[in-house]
Formats: sequence, structure tokens, C-alpha cells
Amino acid sequence: LRDDPELRLDFCSNVTGVDWLDRTIKKTVKVKQVVDGVEKEVDETRQEVIPGYLEAVYHLYSIARKHGPVIIRMRTTDRAAETRLPSLTPLWRSAEFQEREIFDLYGIYFEGHPDLRRILMWDEFEDYPMRKDYRERKRNGITRHGRSSTARKISLNR
Repeated sequence: LRDDPELRLDFCSNVTGVDWLDRTIKKTVKVKQVVDGVEKEVDETRQEVIPGYLEAVYHLYSIARKHGPVIIRMRTTDRAAETRLPSLTPLWRSAEFQEREIFDLYGIYFEGHPDLRRILMWDEFEDYPMRKDYRERKRNGITRHGRSSTARKISLNR
């Protein structure tokens, strides 16, 4: 895409991550059943679970040709830990920090990335906070909503 003479997509403006949860689809199918001794076609509702996945979305433009965006959506096969996608940083250098951010917040490993490490969260942070199944853990008796009932009260008045 970058080197194609007609497209010349020479600029990657942004990259973002998306977390798609499992979803259930209800389908109505016709089945043959015996009803009151007579075989009839009846409607039956069935549910199908479509597994969730993670996605990286790239917006590419051509500054030379003055067109775009061309949107690339790369999906993982599932939402499992250490899921992988190819890095586009070797083609579009502007994707480097954005892929690091997606790695940090969603847990997608970008194969071929020159410097894949955390960019926003500290190194000891064990989870991926932008995933929809993320649940914040208590630290030292404090939650994001303030002090928990088991935390001791500290007086600032002397």
C-alpha cells in the first residue's frame, strides 16, 4: 500500500485498539417436527455464540496523492492472553508509539515491532485496563472510588 504507485499511502495518521466481546446471535430456522401425529415445518430459534476478538485499526493517507483514509482492520483470532498481530511500524514509523499504547492497554503483541514495551502503565502492572473484562484490584485498601471499609482512617489534623 505504501509503495503502490497509484495509492502511495505514505502517512499513518492514527492506530487504535478495539475489544470486541463474545456475542450471541439468535437465528430462526425451519425444522420438521411431528405435531399431533402430522409432520410439519415449524420455526425454531437457535443461538449461536460468536467469539470475541481484539482488533487494531489503522488510518492511512496519501499526502502525495491527496487521498484517504484507507482503513485497515487487523483482527486477532480470539481474546486470549499474548495474542499477536504483525507490526506495521516497519512500513509507517508513525505507528510505533501507537502500537506500544495498544500493547500496553489491550495486550496485543505486535510481531516485528522495534521497541515493544509499556508506554503508559508501569512495568509491574499485570493487566490490560482497556479490555472490557478488566476489573480493578484493590491496592492498600483503596479502590478507585475511595477508601474501602477495611482501610484505616488516617487523621491529617495534629
